[in-house]
Amino acid sequence: MGSPYAQKILHFYCYECKDYELKTSPHYKAQKQRFSRRKKAREAKKPAATPTPPPP
Repeated sequence: MGSPYAQKILHFYCYECKDYELKTSPHYKAQKQRFSRRKKAREAKKPAATPTPPPP
């Protein structure tokens, strides 16, 4: 049995145009880069998890 999805998703919602566009649009690449930069910035702001000290 194959994938439950028969077709690839060819469209995306463009937040710049407020409409659906093909993934071949230059806005797709720009939007992916923007989201990636925001995600990196959020992760950089997160404080590093400090290990809990062992119980005495």
